[in-house]
Amino acid sequence: MTTPVISVFIASYNHAQFLPETLESVLSQEGPGFEVVVVDDGSTDDSREILERYARRDSRIRWSQHEGGRNLGVSRTSNRAIGLCRGEFLAWLGSDDLLMPGSLATRLRELSKASNAGMAYGRALLMDSSPERTRAIGGDVNRLGPPVVRLALSNCIPASTVMLRRSALETVGSFAEELTSSDWELWLRLLSNRAVVFIREPLACHRIHESNLNALLDRAGSSAQCAVALDEAAKRAPKTGGAIATVDVLNLLDLQRSYHWFAAGDESRARSALEAVCERSGPAGRGTEYFDLWVRHLASTASATEYIGWVDSGRTAARWPPVLDRRVERLRKSLPTLMAAWRHHRKGSYSEARRLFFRAACRRPSFLKDAKVRRFAAEYLLRATGLAPERLR
Repeated sequence: MTTPVISVFIASYNHAQFLPETLESVLSQEGPGFEVVVVDDGSTDDSREILERYARRDSRIRWSQHEGGRNLGVSRTSNRAIGLCRGEFLAWLGSDDLLMPGSLATRLRELSKASNAGMAYGRALLMDSSPERTRAIGGDVNRLGPPVVRLALSNCIPASTVMLRRSALETVGSFAEELTSSDWELWLRLLSNRAVVFIREPLACHRIHESNLNALLDRAGSSAQCAVALDEAAKRAPKTGGAIATVDVLNLLDLQRSYHWFAAGDESRARSALEAVCERSGPAGRGTEYFDLWVRHLASTASATEYIGWVDSGRTAARWPPVLDRRVERLRKSLPTLMAAWRHHRKGSYSEARRLFFRAACRRPSFLKDAKVRRFAAEYLLRATGLAPERLR
């Protein structure tokens, strides 16, 4: 039997209504030889019958399930699927997502050009249960220096667009099975020592529906999930080595951990993470390279005002490192105005949103370094000049 170049691996759970379309999007790919490895994670719908039917029809598909048909979670199921893969390149795909035409060939071509890269990824189009495809997600982690810097702020890598080099994965290990957001932690581990290729075109469609794992979480639950993933990344950093083990990136990770634990309602862990930054920075202010970047990112988060107030309040032993406190000072004054501008924007009160936005930007011009803020600024200016498309007016 010919060894495939690419192995597409799928952890499948209760997506019978989407699974045929997912499999068809892979089987229609052109280019080098590939296989599809599916592990069912204890589905209670018709998923296994669908997989068996497709496997009988096409020899490129192999599927299995956990002993006794148990449900062991997406991370453990993905690791089992990886263990069954034979290809040199591994492509993750959600059992409810779709590959765009030419996706595998494009990623293989770009990854093959960069021998030092451990993975390649691109943008994904969001879609709901209908064929409607909306905006694209996915950002370039290379634009702020070491890839782990941008990645520490948020997981901007759509998992269904990722292609991994097997040798890179074997060096750092597979998904952390105790995590839900194990993909984010794995990307941080892998990109700490390896380059990454970003492909600007959409490579997959990510389906949004009511049974998505993330759709089932409220804001606190989502923040807790992020905090746990960042905790694991920070814990493994000394062993991982590379960029993530530097003082600057460790401070950035701890600031993010502090914010997410606060947003999740765990003030004790939030305080502990912030105190780690204080201890690491010391009187000399070590590891401050990414403090300005973090403050700009904080300004665009949902709980920024409450978090700053919590640290400032004196209700806790947590405190800002002096060098960070100076960077937060102007944010304290301008953030409430910016938050009010976004609230008016969401309500459709564009005139008031524009007025408040420009007041905040005048107080803190560095807001304009944030892509989200720049997008709002462009919309406001277009509206003011009458050049905005009808949908923005």
